[in-house]
Amino acid sequence: MPRFKAVLLVVLLGVLAAAVQAAGEAASEKPTVTTPGTGPLKVYLVLKPEESRNTLMVERLHLPSSLAALTWTDFRLEGSGNVELSASGGYRLVSRDPLSSESLGELGVYAYALKVTWTQAAAAPRKITTINFKYSGLDAGGVVLQPAQRALLEGIRRSGKQSGSARVLEVTYLGGGSFRAKVGVR
Repeated sequence: MPRFKAVLLVVLLGVLAAAVQAAGEAASEKPTVTTPGTGPLKVYLVLKPEESRNTLMVERLHLPSSLAALTWTDFRLEGSGNVELSASGGYRLVSRDPLSSESLGELGVYAYALKVTWTQAAAAPRKITTINFKYSGLDAGGVVLQPAQRALLEGIRRSGKQSGSARVLEVTYLGGGSFRAKVGVR
């Protein structure tokens, strides 16, 4: 019996040491801010005016879906043209400040300055595609893809690849509902 206790003690100490080492390594790994420049990240949302006033919807639905498009996302293009996405990175939204808005009739463009920390290192894309698009009203069924989401899907479709990783590198609002975006693919 004493030999069993000694072996058990050695095993438990080994597990404890490994856990302490792993905890120390995890504590030393801090999320890195990968937003370009020193200022806040600018994110655009296209919303119905009543949606823009719903803080919970903006913070829990629209901003996260837009930020997800800014992280490297694995994709697979299906034969039907649908895109299957699987995000592998994460972020933490530190702060959100409304910047501006512009009415487009039944929709509006709302700009936000965000401070974000990313949990995934920024890797260089192999190919960058520039996309221009415009919002002129609600799509059939009343669904509005946010500019970053729309850019990501279009960049994937134009990449010529059936699978890989993609992320939105930047979105610029040109006014009048028009956007220009750069999407990186690897």
